[in-house]
Amino acid sequence: MPDAPRDRPAAATVLREFSGFVSSDDDDVFESLAKRFTPNQGTASRPLVDSVERLIVVQGNWWYRGEWRVSRDPAGSLVEYTILNIAELAHWAGRLTARRVLKDAPRGFDELVESIRTELE
Repeated sequence: MPDAPRDRPAAATVLREFSGFVSSDDDDVFESLAKRFTPNQGTASRPLVDSVERLIVVQGNWWYRGEWRVSRDPAGSLVEYTILNIAELAHWAGRLTARRVLKDAPRGFDELVESIRTELE
């Protein structure tokens, strides 16, 4: 199982974007976020975890790519999450297939950021 590719596929379409603030050091926030990502059975790749760029890429199935970024903020850290449709064939169907993921994503993102806050603040 290869690592998720660093670069976005050319046909990638952003479906949703989220951001949240954590009032802790960006290195600590990234480390906390990264430990939550482990290879999942049934996906085509392992997460790419780049601690220098503070980037995590999860890519799997035929349409999904998730990109997580942590950046420094004067008062702490900004956590960003982007959901992309990377379907090469039937790109239009990626959005339809993504409906459930997109519906659940806001709650999941908020819960994840809150768990990092609870751990670090």
